[in-house]
Amino acid sequence: MTPASTPPHRQITPLQAFHAAVALEQRGRSREAERLYQYALALSLDHVASLLRWSTIRVQRGDLASALTLLRRAAGVAPQSADAHAALGRLLATLHYARRDRLLPESARHQTGQRHGPS
Repeated sequence: MTPASTPPHRQITPLQAFHAAVALEQRGRSREAERLYQYALALSLDHVASLLRWSTIRVQRGDLASALTLLRRAAGVAPQSADAHAALGRLLATLHYARRDRLLPESARHQTGQRHGPS
């Protein structure tokens, strides 16, 4: 039974949706997991764990803009969360290096010794 088809008196909690989504991810069913993360967030706008896991899926799909939005939201609703800030920092660094690498000519990347981004 999916969350959408669950009778109102038997709706799953955000935490249950999160755990089910993680299990789906571990089985390679990330699209279904995304829907459950969205469901968890519809029930609890500040479910940071769902925001973090969903952002990881978006990064894996190459949707860095969506991932950035999710991570900014996570850091905003949980400013004390080291995980949210660390993930946001990693993504911002990735975006910085990607932008720099597009802007620098190949010869300049060789000279700076930073040809392939952060190590």
